Amino acid sequence: MKFEKILQIVLVIAIVIQFFYSFILGRKQDKDIGNKLMTLKRSAMKQSFILLLMVSIVFYMLYAFIKSTASNTGLLIIIYFLISIYDFTKLKIVTDKGIGNKSLYNNSIYNFVYWEDITRWEWHPKHPNLLFFTFSNKKGRTDRRDWDIPSSDKENFESILNKYVKHAFVDSTLENINPNSEKNK
Repeated sequence: MKFEKILQIVLVIAIVIQFFYSFILGRKQDKDIGNKLMTLKRSAMKQSFILLLMVSIVFYMLYAFIKSTASNTGLLIIIYFLISIYDFTKLKIVTDKGIGNKSLYNNSIYNFVYWEDITRWEWHPKHPNLLFFTFSNKKGRTDRRDWDIPSSDKENFESILNKYVKHAFVDSTLENINPNSEKNK
């Protein structure tokens, strides 16, 4: 059997597995994350990158057909990329039990943090849409993440934070002020 035939068989198996994992198995939700309160908009840069990647693949396909260099293997590789590309994009979701990432087209939840695990949250003093939050992870250690919140969602998101984890808010702009600075003048 030629190498190209073996590669085609492997690609077909990979496409079937990816399709099954992403569209069928991925729709099962095994974690109770509560009721969805909001989904944050994706950043324009990330959305532009995905669009650029998709357009590049389409242009490559057109070029291959026009130049008559399209092969079954090339088409299988492109199909695999098209099926799996959105598996790498995640939406930020906010629920009544916590915050996390959700796959774009299935219900797979990633990096979900429950409200009761958040020990501290603050807005970056120089970048007002950048949220830092600290939480206790499953191993009992403290972990820190940052989320870039779109300006259009910030007010609504902050009201949800104040509702569920107001006790953990830290005003970082006040932490950097020296209380003795006025006395020294």
